[in-house]
Amino acid sequence: MLAYLALEGPTPRARLATLLWPETDRERARTSLRQRHFRLRRLLGFDPLRQGETTALVAGLLTDLGPGDPEDAATDFAPLLGSFEWSGSGEAGAWLARARAHHAGQRLDALRAAAAEHEAQGRLAAAICVAQRLLAADALSEHAHRRLMRLHYLRGDRAAAIAAFEHCERVLKDELGTPPGAETLSLLRTVETSGSDMAVLPRGFVPVSVLRPPRLVGRDQELRRLALAWESDQAFCLIGEAGMGKSRLLAEFAASRGDVVCVQARPGDAAIPYAMMARTLRAVRAHADGTETTAPAGALVALLPELAVPGTPDGAPDRHALQQAIERLLAGARGRGLGGVLIDDLHFADEPSVSMLSTLIGFDNLGGLSLGMARRPSETAPAALALSDAGAETRCVTEVNLAPLDAAQLAELLASLDLPGLDVTHWVPLLARHTGGNPLFALETIKALTLETTGFRPGAGRLPIPSTIGALIAQRLKRLSSEALALARVAAVAGIDFCSALAEDVLEARAVDLASPWVELESAYVLRDEKFAHDLVYDAVLATIPPAVARRMHGAVAQYLEHHPGEPARVAEHWLGAGRAPAAVPWLERAAQDALKAFERPAAAG
Repeated sequence: MLAYLALEGPTPRARLATLLWPETDRERARTSLRQRHFRLRRLLGFDPLRQGETTALVAGLLTDLGPGDPEDAATDFAPLLGSFEWSGSGEAGAWLARARAHHAGQRLDALRAAAAEHEAQGRLAAAICVAQRLLAADALSEHAHRRLMRLHYLRGDRAAAIAAFEHCERVLKDELGTPPGAETLSLLRTVETSGSDMAVLPRGFVPVSVLRPPRLVGRDQELRRLALAWESDQAFCLIGEAGMGKSRLLAEFAASRGDVVCVQARPGDAAIPYAMMARTLRAVRAHADGTETTAPAGALVALLPELAVPGTPDGAPDRHALQQAIERLLAGARGRGLGGVLIDDLHFADEPSVSMLSTLIGFDNLGGLSLGMARRPSETAPAALALSDAGAETRCVTEVNLAPLDAAQLAELLASLDLPGLDVTHWVPLLARHTGGNPLFALETIKALTLETTGFRPGAGRLPIPSTIGALIAQRLKRLSSEALALARVAAVAGIDFCSALAEDVLEARAVDLASPWVELESAYVLRDEKFAHDLVYDAVLATIPPAVARRMHGAVAQYLEHHPGEPARVAEHWLGAGRAPAAVPWLERAAQDALKAFERPAAAG
């Protein structure tokens, strides 16, 4: 009765009595309802019901009929009302069956939503835990099996993804006598990096191959250089802009070694001294089964408080003592089988950690361990510069720069995605111009296209600009010096008219003064020669210019072009961009005359 009222709300007393006692007359059913109410009051010590024209639960009475916490492994997913069954096959039994189905559906929906949220936020380990609970609750759902396969694949665990498929295949065969469907088999082919045709891609569905390409493309040479440095007992530093694939390359390298620990510096580390170093040392100790150190007492406690024992002196040790303690811990880990340490996203690390790394590298005091790092370029923090200097002076750090993919490599990447309807020959030049060969930018653009109604149809219009890419490029532009950003803005306003001479004139600078900003822009993959590296960075730079400033700059460009050979239509366009239509008129007339001479009557009329 309480469950019915909790789920259905206020109910007429006659309706409730008839439902609970369908085989008795109305008066006896009402009497039974009153007796049940009396026993409830006596059992609970309070009245849980509000009586009137209808019967309802009192306000504020809590129930456990919600979907439960999908994150809590202890949440009970037993059927509604457990093993209770209504005798007979009346209306009450039918209601209970419907309520149980609805209640189970709510709990499954909560699990699905939690798994999707974790996946969208990149929390793959948490998503896998929820997906496993979802599968336990709905073992015959092929969609649940695919979700678990996809999550293992996205996490880079190919064996677990294949094992999840084999479990799915076995369950469907044993319970339903059917094989997995086309979508599940298609996902398996992606996991196995087969070249077979996939099923038709549903609109609005992002294939798992786009979220994580099956193969690492265009980085064989870089992998060989990393391996050579590693085998030569040299540290290496992988350098590349956001989206170039540093993390994927580092993961592929780690997968080829069984004796490394992988650590990642995180946003926010810069504000906490030795945050990255402490994380690294914990990972080293965990890999080596809690490697002990014979370092001076208390030397590591400031970084690893869990090592404190009674009598450990308070206060931070001096830097030399800390360095000695770290060296001994690393040497102990090497003796227990650890081969090396890989540190990703070093650009987020705090300066004391990076400074300590540079000292250890410079004096070859890594305890026999190999070291690999990955970071973004254009870092100007003193510690980062010291690390580069230490490597250059001692020649013990190999720097490996990741360049954008060329057209052939981009074509190989697109082909590896195995997407139906994607004409690689058609899309490679468009994506190369749009993204400059940045792998992440290309994949994000492909992902955006899969979600659009136009899909991969040729002539679909302007390529999308995913918000994730815009944010990454904005971060890159923020790292530029004011001189480099000014030069980039002139290039954006000038467009195809940009050249070094125009930049000198508009910025009132000598060519030699533009050399450093120009090199900075090319190093940051903003410019290539006298053009933008790709359309996305051009759009991002243009967006940083306030309209009032852009008008003045258009005017300066127009003035330069008036005194140098230039297309009349382009001069007119810049005057119009400057908001000075009268100045554009004579140039529009000249452009019309030129179009007539070339028999371009539509252009002349425009």
